[in-house]
Order: sequence, then C-alpha cells, then structure tokens
Amino acid sequence: MSTSDADPGSVLLLALVAALAVLLAQRRCAPPGRLVWWPPPGRLLWPPPVTALVLWLVVAVPSLLRLAVPSLLGTFGRDPLRIRAEEEWWRVLTSVLVQDGGVFVTLVNLLLLAVVATVAVRVWGPGRAVGLFAVSQLLFGLFTAFVSPSTGAGSSGASFAVAGSIAGLWLAVGARGAVLAAAVGICLAGAGLVVAGDGHGVAVLVGVLLGAVLGTVAPPRRAALAAAVRS
Repeated sequence: MSTSDADPGSVLLLALVAALAVLLAQRRCAPPGRLVWWPPPGRLLWPPPVTALVLWLVVAVPSLLRLAVPSLLGTFGRDPLRIRAEEEWWRVLTSVLVQDGGVFVTLVNLLLLAVVATVAVRVWGPGRAVGLFAVSQLLFGLFTAFVSPSTGAGSSGASFAVAGSIAGLWLAVGARGAVLAAAVGICLAGAGLVVAGDGHGVAVLVGVLLGAVLGTVAPPRRAALAAAVRS
C-alpha cells in the first residue's frame, strides 16, 4: 500500500475524513439540545489548547527544519530494512517528526495535524489525545514497516487515525441520525482508501477501533468538554 502520492480520489476521501471528524467534534463538545454546528468552527479551533499546540510544535519544528536540512529524513525516517536488519526500532516512532514530501506536502500535513490535534484535545482531553496520537503512530509505523513495508515519513497516518478515533467514540457511546451517518461515513471512507491501495485507510480504520475501545472503557465527559470550549 502507498502512504504518499495519493490519487485525486484518495485525496477527496481523506479530506472527507478530516471534515467529518471536525463535525463530530463539534457535536461532541456541544451541550445537550444544541445544534450539530455548535460551537462554530472558529471557536472550536481557536485558540488551540496548550496540549495541542505543544504536540504540533513537537512535529512542526523538525518537519520545517528538515526542509533546510534534508539529511534529517534519513536520520528520523522510516526504513523497513534498517528497522528489521539493523534494529533501528526508534524509526517506527521518529518517522512522525519529519515529512517525506516537499514544502506543499509538509504544510498540508502540519495544517492537518493542527486541526486534528485541536479537536482531539477538545474531545478526548489532553492525556488521552496525546496517548491516542502516540499509539496511532506506533501501530501505523509497525504496519508500514512490517505488514506493508514502505520507506518514508510523515505525521498524516497518526493524524488520520486520531481523526478516526472521534468516529469510534461516537459509535461506542451511541450515535444517531446525522451523527451516526457522519461516523459511518468516516468508516466507509477508510474502507474506500484501503480498496484504493492507500495506507491511510488502514490508519483511519485503526483509529476508529482505538476510539471505540477507549470510548467503551472510559468515554470522556461531555460536560467537561463543553466547558473547555466555552472557556
């Protein structure tokens, strides 16, 4: 499976996943009785929570530095052969710190991370959001190193997994109507990406599973989430 150079159809599905994740986050953070589109996107995304900003900076600084120092890709990037033969296991995780594309891909991935990190912290809370991001990267890194080996790097896999986790949460706590349709839409988009041979689809579906498990075991409190957005 490919994890880069997505075709136009895959790009549309990926954009759909991100958009639906924001919609589901809005509904999750809304007090009972409010419409789906509360809070407005600007209020949901800005200002970002401190945890989301720190997570973004951890990825953004080396990613932007890599544009000036290309050798960082070889230092942190994912290389299945070196991971398996030379036991450079850290690459499974450090590959999230740099992007394997040019300026445009780097900026798009960082924008995606900014949005996903913000809504994830709003929905899950700081600790769970960071934990989901780390576990998502670990699982996606292992998948692209062993199951479907590919050399590369980037934060998009973990970002889309975290986006998928919001759909998984809704499916676990009981989504209905438009919310259920949006959650199922993310699942179908992930499946469509897998069929198209895009590895990001695996990330989305893994994220849905992680969100469903965490949402079943310890779902976040809606009242606390709404208060966090209003503050």
